[in-house]
Amino acid sequence: MTTLVRQWLDFALLQSAAETYLDKADFTDETSIQTALTTGNNHPELLNPQQSPDAAILPGKTRFTDVDAQWFTEHYEIVDHRANTSSGFSATLFRSAINGVRDDFQRISRFTEFL
Repeated sequence: MTTLVRQWLDFALLQSAAETYLDKADFTDETSIQTALTTGNNHPELLNPQQSPDAAILPGKTRFTDVDAQWFTEHYEIVDHRANTSSGFSATLFRSAINGVRDDFQRISRFTEFL
């Protein structure tokens, strides 16, 4: 049984995942998704060339730890992702894989992006 605290944490993780640059990830490859999640809201093409996406300190602070990224890919899959429109809107459709049941969908949106 899922507790209320677990549900709120899952919602926070889903929102954080939606804030990442998922359009750069291969949704069939967990490592690719985990890399996007740990890079977070740091645009990979706009990082300082001397700065690794794995650096401890990056300009954008919304990012997953390695442990959280692994947990996330074990419990959720990305069904579809709509990257930034001209207005900055982005949406991602996730499907829960908790307890082997893949029938709980979540659509998470993000608006406006500053580049």
